[in-house]
Amino acid sequence: MDPLDELGLSGYERRAYRTLLQTGNAPAATIAERSDVPEGRIYDALNGLVTKGLATARSDTPRRYAPVDPAAAADALLERRLGELAEAEREYRRLAARARSALAPTPPAEAGAWLAPLGSDDATLLARESSSLAEDRFAMAVGPPYSDAPLTAYRSEVEAFVEGLPAETTVDLLLESTAADALAEYVDPLAASEAEVGLRRSEAIDVSFTVIDGTAAYVELPRPFAAGDRLGFFKVRDERIATGLERRFDDRWADATPIDA
Repeated sequence: MDPLDELGLSGYERRAYRTLLQTGNAPAATIAERSDVPEGRIYDALNGLVTKGLATARSDTPRRYAPVDPAAAADALLERRLGELAEAEREYRRLAARARSALAPTPPAEAGAWLAPLGSDDATLLARESSSLAEDRFAMAVGPPYSDAPLTAYRSEVEAFVEGLPAETTVDLLLESTAADALAEYVDPLAASEAEVGLRRSEAIDVSFTVIDGTAAYVELPRPFAAGDRLGFFKVRDERIATGLERRFDDRWADATPIDA
């Protein structure tokens, strides 16, 4: 293969350039005749040479073309080809990065769901067990369904939760205002527990959830079309999800109002 082809010239461009080296300054018709490039394609070929730095064009009538010195032409072609190869390398690297991302396995989150209507035996058992599982920190945002239900509907859960609190564990409870008012009678028992309990009041908590030690989370699922009741819990044991929820909890906690015993 001709090296000019390898450096990016088309067949017509190569023939036109070699003819220009013989004719010197010449109009397109002359170059077409001597190079055997069809007249319908000669201007494409010559304009391609100008674009690639192998020829110059003068605004005479008719327009005349002159070749660039062969050494300078070869350098221009090399520079252009190297630029194309560099861009191709960048594109291939982008494609490889996308392929790695698409092919990399994403470990599925370990998750499970439990049906546990508000105040049910299953919910009471889960409240006791979840509070006792924490070794470092138990963070809970309390909004619906608690904020939409009377305390009598979930009192058993609250009492089981208080009984299950482990000693020397940080327990942060972020209460939506309505729930905070309903749970006022439990402020002193919580403060008297052996856990380090923090209570704060916040507005507009949309979802109730719990994060345990930054590694597991319980998200409460409201019962559709039944304000003040719960369908169940969705438990996720995935540190990425748990830390994400904990970060959102901490953001709201920082702006919440402390509740004093």
